[in-house]
Amino acid sequence: MTQSKSKYFLAILLPLLLSGCLGTRYLKENEKRLVAQSIIVPKHIDKEELKELYAQRPNRRFLGIPGLYHLVGMYYYGLRHYDKQKFIDKKEAVEKKFNARITRTTNQRKINNLQFRKQKKIDRLNSRIENGNLFMQWGEPIAVYDSASVKMTLDRFSAYLFAEGYFHNFVSTKISSIGRYVYVTFRVDPGMPYIIDSLIYRIQDEQVRKIIQQNKDESLIREGQRYQEQILAAERERLDLFLKDNGYYDFSRQYIDYQIDTGSLGNRRVALALVVNNPARRGYHKVFTVDSVKFTTDAGVDADGRHRVSRYYRDIEYQYFENYYNLKILSQRLFVSADERYSRTKTFNSQRQLANLDAFKFVNINYDTSGGRFIANIFTSPLDRYEWSNEIGMNVTQGYPGPFYNLTFKKRNIFRGLENFELNGRIGFEGVA
Repeated sequence: MTQSKSKYFLAILLPLLLSGCLGTRYLKENEKRLVAQSIIVPKHIDKEELKELYAQRPNRRFLGIPGLYHLVGMYYYGLRHYDKQKFIDKKEAVEKKFNARITRTTNQRKINNLQFRKQKKIDRLNSRIENGNLFMQWGEPIAVYDSASVKMTLDRFSAYLFAEGYFHNFVSTKISSIGRYVYVTFRVDPGMPYIIDSLIYRIQDEQVRKIIQQNKDESLIREGQRYQEQILAAERERLDLFLKDNGYYDFSRQYIDYQIDTGSLGNRRVALALVVNNPARRGYHKVFTVDSVKFTTDAGVDADGRHRVSRYYRDIEYQYFENYYNLKILSQRLFVSADERYSRTKTFNSQRQLANLDAFKFVNINYDTSGGRFIANIFTSPLDRYEWSNEIGMNVTQGYPGPFYNLTFKKRNIFRGLENFELNGRIGFEGVA
């Protein structure tokens, strides 16, 4: 940064720093400023996670220097120059201007363009009306001490500790005031954790119970470990995916619940029951087996009234206007097969493998359950077979800056085996002092 630019930068920044210096000038009567918060907690409790639960935070300081609250100065500098009515009037003028232009236009494409531009400007002005000007949005108002926020932080700390297995925790605060400046200290006593003593399964559907029991060695919940709600949630997610990989297409994690007993065992032991409820409308969980697989390779392509050709290959029905692709290679990328149970993992893997071919704009796999059948429908839309791209830029090295131009040519499916041919060219000038 040159000397003149440095002076200009300091000329702008210095008043903001000075206006945000440690003080009470922006406080109203009977208000106090929250200056700092701290937590006293045992080493085995993550202090950083607790800090994320603060309901209120002190103002940030410039380079950590005590007393220099630059964002406070920035906010109130913007507030002094903020005229809300000005932005309201400007918004009305913009709406009136664009509405008149839209009324005079008959071309639908131009109308859509005008509506997009109008909404973009309206959104920007609404942001100014609701959140203030840029100085107010970049800055922050003075942190006024709020006892309700302290109570909310206490509740959050207690809930966090409970979720970590510390059911009988105790969190207290110490409020220190020096004049109109407030310092808050949170003291956390987690108590002793509760341990999972036993895990039982209460599953109404006999087939689901059998599958889960056979897989219980993979369970994330272990006897003797500390009770943690995040582990229970992870086990719910694991079972949801496990059952969907075993044919339970319409299974939902909402069917899985937990029942906790902390009173009957004593000595901080938890008896945990994992419950899998049945769907109310059916009374059992249905296993879905794929009846057939249909693959449309050119979805969204307009063929002027022609009908798609159907061809079977490896029990997959391919539909297309033109046979551009090697069906053997496409079939190798598909892990969804007829007469097999539905699997969410195989569905996602198939979608990812097809997308990695760089041959399609999109890959969509969905399942049709109408008519008592379960049909896997795969839709892909081809990318342009020929693609040109170019890039213009400037190189800045130790020498002189110099322009460059990149040109890339790509031809997809060159031998109809989903191969891609790519050619790159670059021309540029660089100077060395």
